Amino acid sequence: MKSIKDNAITLVLKRVVKFCTPALLIALPLGSAFAQASRRAQKEQTHFGAEVRIRTPVEIPTDILSILREDKHNQTCLKAGESPANIPGSWFVASRIRLNGDRFGDFVITARNDCLLGANIVPFWIFRTTRKGHELILSVSALDLDVLKTKTNNYRDIRAAAATAQRVHTTVLKFNGEQYRIQKHRSRSDGN
Repeated sequence: MKSIKDNAITLVLKRVVKFCTPALLIALPLGSAFAQASRRAQKEQTHFGAEVRIRTPVEIPTDILSILREDKHNQTCLKAGESPANIPGSWFVASRIRLNGDRFGDFVITARNDCLLGANIVPFWIFRTTRKGHELILSVSALDLDVLKTKTNNYRDIRAAAATAQRVHTTVLKFNGEQYRIQKHRSRSDGN
């Protein structure tokens, strides 16, 4: 036979379960959604550079590879008489990023082939994803490239930096509705 104390504990436990279960049923999916969004935000790489590896490389879509093959600079690495169609995807590495608030992921791509790299400078291509495929919206060579939190025309701003022995050049690029354009360029002496 249960004691009065045991009955009181059982009654309290039943009340806790009765009142907490609905709250848990609501809180668990919300917590899971927030955790997923947080993990996505943590996984998204926003800093790229000549000495920065792509943390989570993704496959380059075929239409993007076709556009990269058309790039005259990329074609300079081909052997004499070789077709641009011979440029392999292995020459490049891609990272997914969300440049705007749509459901499509966009791409930051950089060169992996040594022939395409310069002294402390690498090419970057940024593609947006549309319903019709992918569009090249920025092609720039830089030491570092940062996708910023600030936005212009609903697209995240981009900062590119390059350095010489005496000067550091920083350029902020903003989306004009079709492509990224230079908004602000700053050059300073390395000693300053």
